[in-house]
Amino acid sequence: MHINNCELCRVPEYISTEHLWINSGLIAQKRDQRHVVVSRKSENLDPLFEGIERTPLATRHRAGRAYMDRLIPKGVRDLLQ
Repeated sequence: MHINNCELCRVPEYISTEHLWINSGLIAQKRDQRHVVVSRKSENLDPLFEGIERTPLATRHRAGRAYMDRLIPKGVRDLLQ
C-alpha cells in the first residue's frame, strides 16, 4: 500500500488533510478544533496507569480509539501493528 505524504511536512496526506497545525503548536481536527492530537510513548508510563480502565477515563480512551479507527485506514493500522 502506497501512502501519499504532504510535500511540505512529510506527514501522510490523510492526516494532514483532516487536521490543522495551529500556531500554538497544537494539532487539531479541522471539523472540531476542540479535538487535539496527543501523542506519547507509553512504555515508561504504563505502570502509573495500571488499572485506569476502571475509571471514567476509560470512556475517553474508547472514544479516542474509535476516532483513530475511523481516521486511519485498516491497511495502515495493520502496518503500524
